[in-house]
Amino acid sequence: MTRSVLLAAALAAGLTMSVAAEAKPTPVRSGEVWHDIVQLENDVNRADARDTISEREAAGLRKEMRELKALYRRYNANGLSPAEASTIERRIEKLRHRLRNERHDRDHHRG
Repeated sequence: MTRSVLLAAALAAGLTMSVAAEAKPTPVRSGEVWHDIVQLENDVNRADARDTISEREAAGLRKEMRELKALYRRYNANGLSPAEASTIERRIEKLRHRLRNERHDRDHHRG
């Protein structure tokens, strides 16, 4: 083989490896995402213990927390991609907002 053929083959192999590396989901801060989920769960438990939300409101939030944890586990099986992490973070914020609203609704009824 000539030197130019070897060089071309080496370049082609390098390009193939870089394309394969880009196609693979990049694991992102999965520990931070899990910490956010656990923190939200603790906030729900604390609000329930302090009776700032009703049992029914707490049960609804806990159900959604279970679904969120299941989603996290499914996504995290091969490492979270940035899109998956973003999806989970949006759901965490939605639940956090709901908890805040439940605490301040003063009726202690889910609705």
